[in-house]
Amino acid sequence: MPSTNQINFIRSLVGDRLQALSCESVEEAIERLQVERLDGKQASSVIDSLLKIERDPVEVTPAIAAEVEAIEALAAVIEDLPERDQEFASSLVSQYRSRGRLSEKQWPHVHRLASKSSDPENGMYRHPDGRILRVYISNNGNTVTKTLVIEDGKGRLDYTGRAPLAGLTAEHRLTEKEAAQIGRTHGFCVACLRRLDEDRSLAAGYGPTCAKANDWHYPSAAEAASILNRPTNV
Repeated sequence: MPSTNQINFIRSLVGDRLQALSCESVEEAIERLQVERLDGKQASSVIDSLLKIERDPVEVTPAIAAEVEAIEALAAVIEDLPERDQEFASSLVSQYRSRGRLSEKQWPHVHRLASKSSDPENGMYRHPDGRILRVYISNNGNTVTKTLVIEDGKGRLDYTGRAPLAGLTAEHRLTEKEAAQIGRTHGFCVACLRRLDEDRSLAAGYGPTCAKANDWHYPSAAEAASILNRPTNV
């Protein structure tokens, strides 16, 4: 007796090849192939034979055209996706191209992964509306945002999901000058929210770790003294 997976796969294959098999329904094809009387090995042979038969021509409806467009959009950006997503995206594309369908649960992943390639890289950004955002990868692998909120001289980052990503590009990345201005004004690093309590960090407007992570200049002790208008230790 074939396994449940084999039977379901055979039903899927004959459903795409009814004209080629000269059958009017899947049930007719299943009965003609005597699927229920096969053993596992024979079922595998039937599957191999069916895979060699070209699928029946499919009328390209608007819905099918939209599916193909979504799949090709995903295929075009696979190499731009994070490594952990590339294999999954490739499997979705391969499955659709070989079977001509995906399940309802799989389609949201197609659209999610296709849009993911256009997400900005991790880091700090100034949104076109003026908000300061941190863009990062969440635990479930999605690119999301947190928005800087300043109250009583203290900063916090409130979760704002994916919505602010719309229209956000590399051009909106927070500049060194903007980060420095926020830090010097409020006394904390805009990237990590830690208080600035060392002269070089106070002068820069951010700390050494965040400077390195964002490719921002971090001043020397002499530069810091000059910026803060303090005497230089000799």
